[in-house]
Amino acid sequence: MTIVQRIHGLTKDKGWSSYRLANESGISQSTVSNLLSRGTYPSLFTLERICQALDISMAGFFAGCEVEDNDEANELGHMVELCLHLQKNKRKKVIKILEEATASPKN
Repeated sequence: MTIVQRIHGLTKDKGWSSYRLANESGISQSTVSNLLSRGTYPSLFTLERICQALDISMAGFFAGCEVEDNDEANELGHMVELCLHLQKNKRKKVIKILEEATASPKN
């Protein structure tokens, strides 16, 4: 299940429309509409607001996404929660480290 599919499922479980999700999360209706209808990925800020509105932690949110197991979901959720509290320049450093760590070795 993708992030967007997970949001669809959680809003459906609550019986919420995209309009209600926008109101509850404080996110503009156009942002929520683009997210749900076009499948665009939310920013960390937007995802945090959606999780708060749906009364679910980030780790709980990711537990329902495409991951290998619950430990991986918890780690991913924890990483996202930590990144939400970083200043922009520090987030960029974390991204660079992750990109370097996952890059294919050069011959």
